[in-house]
Amino acid sequence: MQMSECKKDRKQTVVRCAKAAAFAILALFMIHGLTRLLTPKWIGIWNACKIDTQFYREQKNSMDVIFMGSSCGSSSIDPVQLFDETGIMSYDLCNNSQPLLSTYFWVKEVLKTQSPKMIILEVVSIGMETAKEELKARRSYEYMKWSKNKLDYANAYVAAGDGNYGLISYLFPLYLYHSRWSSLTVDDFAFVAGDDGTLMRGFTPNRTTLAEAIPDFEYTGLDETEEEELELLPSNTEYLQKIIDLCKENEIELMLMKTCDSKWMTSSHEYISQVAEENDLLFLDMNLPEIVEETGIVMREDAMDTRHLNLRGAQKTTEYLGKYLREHTDLPDRRGEERYEKIIGASREYHDCLLEDLMLCFSDSFCDYAGRLAETPRYVVLAALSGTEGTITAEEKEVLRTFGLEESFLEKPVIPETRMLIKASTADRSAAAKRGGKDLAEEGTLPTGEIYEMSASGSGISILIDGKEYASDSTGISVVIYDTVLQTVSDQFALSFGKDGTGLTLKRG
Repeated sequence: MQMSECKKDRKQTVVRCAKAAAFAILALFMIHGLTRLLTPKWIGIWNACKIDTQFYREQKNSMDVIFMGSSCGSSSIDPVQLFDETGIMSYDLCNNSQPLLSTYFWVKEVLKTQSPKMIILEVVSIGMETAKEELKARRSYEYMKWSKNKLDYANAYVAAGDGNYGLISYLFPLYLYHSRWSSLTVDDFAFVAGDDGTLMRGFTPNRTTLAEAIPDFEYTGLDETEEEELELLPSNTEYLQKIIDLCKENEIELMLMKTCDSKWMTSSHEYISQVAEENDLLFLDMNLPEIVEETGIVMREDAMDTRHLNLRGAQKTTEYLGKYLREHTDLPDRRGEERYEKIIGASREYHDCLLEDLMLCFSDSFCDYAGRLAETPRYVVLAALSGTEGTITAEEKEVLRTFGLEESFLEKPVIPETRMLIKASTADRSAAAKRGGKDLAEEGTLPTGEIYEMSASGSGISILIDGKEYASDSTGISVVIYDTVLQTVSDQFALSFGKDGTGLTLKRG
């Protein structure tokens, strides 16, 4: 009987231990899930989290070149274009607000799965006179996989004295982000549900132009007559040398690069030139006046702000860089090799569609925009009009007819009482349109399943897709362009008539 009771006690102990273990595992899963949900995603312009998570999904030892550094690199270099033009296989691992300390630990992370022949370091961080704001610098930390390297990264950042939140916030991010409940967005939940990668190979193209903010901005490159004193952060010089040494230890060629950037200083150029010479490194500074001229980069048109290039600037930069690498390195041409063609092919459709969408947005002429839109058979156009007046020109009518709009719909001038709703498809050049003096409403389903609702009334206009408002203005003419391949709104803008009441003008923002 005593033996039986012992067995019973042991059984109960095993059950209790099993329950405790199950509870601990469940608690860990919950903490992990909450941490993943509440940690910021920084998806906006830079796609910070997705660049890192996607990198871990890339095939082992599939990259000959890896770009590293801050956002100047991620907005300026397109690995798919580089492959198409030169056959160089690369990934853009640059990330927004990344200090050189972070870059060093990401180089170590890269070496776990890749054996690159070259790392190209975008060196804008060396010219920073103050440390990056910690919450921005963490964008490069949060989505690195847990390992000893990440622990070393956290310890180094705290030891450098650049942080204010303490080591505990790096080891347990929930400590820092637990109060984000009220600011969670659809992006947070979509990321946790699996939408956590990017098909752009790290490239973050942008359609904004500097001319929208500073129409007369001029930049022709470094002015070597200027005398600025460079104040170097000790952590930047320390970790730049660590990166150089790490690349040498692993027999990786390191190249230094500075993209076109009107804030880049001559003193920074001279310092990096000296570092490159002392360590026998290639250094390409695209701010040299002769290179700015050769690339044809015009900052007010080819940049999104005074520091970062937009898509047009990135295309010029990538083309020039590809030629430079072909002249100065013996990197292999992977075009025609099945493995690499397949990897790039996985990005091809998304990449090409996204760039096509963005290039459309550079058009400021309605006829040019609408004409190019009509030639691409994957868009649905939703438009609503109310509370405006004017006359559509003959040229505009001709373009609008290509969308399937009938002459009788277009012939009358628009008056303040006019209401219009238009749904057009470029796939079959068909259009469904309503026009009248009374309030109008329509709802339906887009080809990809999303529900749209449009209305035009005396109180204003509305264009909803799955409950989200996309109308640019409450009155006037609002247009939404939906890409059925990317399954997203690719553009939204307002149209207004000219000062004389004729002709349509595009207006964004």
